[in-house]
Amino acid sequence: MNISSAAKRLAPAIVPYKSLSMGHSSPFIEESLPRLLTLLSRSCSDSTLLRQVKQVHAFLIVNRISGESYTAAKILGMYAISGSFSDCGKMFYRLDLHRSSSSSIRPWNSIISSFVRMGLSNQALSFYFKMLCYGVSPDVSTFPCLIKSCVALKNLRGIEFLRDKASSLGMDCNEFVASSLINAYLEYGKIDAASHLFHRVSKKDCVIWNVMLNGYAKCGAFDSVVKGLSAMRMDEISPNAVTFNCVLSVCASMSLIDLGAQLHGLAVVSGLEFEGSIKNSLLSMYSKSGSFDDACKLFRMMSRGDTVTWNCMISGYVQSGLMEESLVCFSEMISSGVSPDAITFSSLLPSVSRFERLEYCR
Repeated sequence: MNISSAAKRLAPAIVPYKSLSMGHSSPFIEESLPRLLTLLSRSCSDSTLLRQVKQVHAFLIVNRISGESYTAAKILGMYAISGSFSDCGKMFYRLDLHRSSSSSIRPWNSIISSFVRMGLSNQALSFYFKMLCYGVSPDVSTFPCLIKSCVALKNLRGIEFLRDKASSLGMDCNEFVASSLINAYLEYGKIDAASHLFHRVSKKDCVIWNVMLNGYAKCGAFDSVVKGLSAMRMDEISPNAVTFNCVLSVCASMSLIDLGAQLHGLAVVSGLEFEGSIKNSLLSMYSKSGSFDDACKLFRMMSRGDTVTWNCMISGYVQSGLMEESLVCFSEMISSGVSPDAITFSSLLPSVSRFERLEYCR
């Protein structure tokens, strides 16, 4: 959806705001405006939309909405994402940027997060220190953006500084802040520091578990992934697609066919068996664990419109020594209208070279 169509959807909800100065109120407007403004901000993805962003801003001003802190923060983000930092700066410095209420952090968070999304990490950190000079303290939405900036800049000292700051404010164990810090530590291979912080978080959700499990897997601590999954289940936290893909990849690497089969059953119960990434992870797990017959059974049960799925099967045939079958599978892939990629051809090379199939090479 482009911003023009989004603005048309926004208009009916905004127009009644004209009556607010006469003492009227509209619960519908108050409830729907945040969602509609979020839709608008996501629609502004490049500088060609700047004119439309200005039109939306003017429309909000005319209807006396733009002075609210939430709305101002959203408009700031729209200007930044559209690439108009001059308009963004003009609006930003017209706001009350000093510590005056709990909402004074919103415009700061908006402009910092916009810089981060555009890859302008140095500018994001610069505005953070400027924010401190204005006497505004960061909140749990500020730290993840700043930590991401430090990771992008490969600034480990900055990450440690931010953790100390978050700790001094009692926010380092917040699940959002902790997830960002854990991910940052794992980027540097500091698995002990990440694990220590993880265990200090009292309220763990699926997201922070996934960050930790993927970190273990990335660092090669496969046993910790398996133990972590058990602990996650004991905490009665349901795994999602990210969890399944992570643990199934470990099962494939360690040939843990029994655990992989249990995860397959859990995916079935969860209704996730045929979700794109999970079905491919299951195929890969069965193939690499020496249970290619199970991979074939699963393949016959699923829709076959995915290049990755076909690649898993072709690779599985080759790894199982079934070269002729891999070529038949490739022919079926082409017949079904699925386009091969570089991985497809590299997987087929052993089969082609063994049978000297010149027609396949061509």
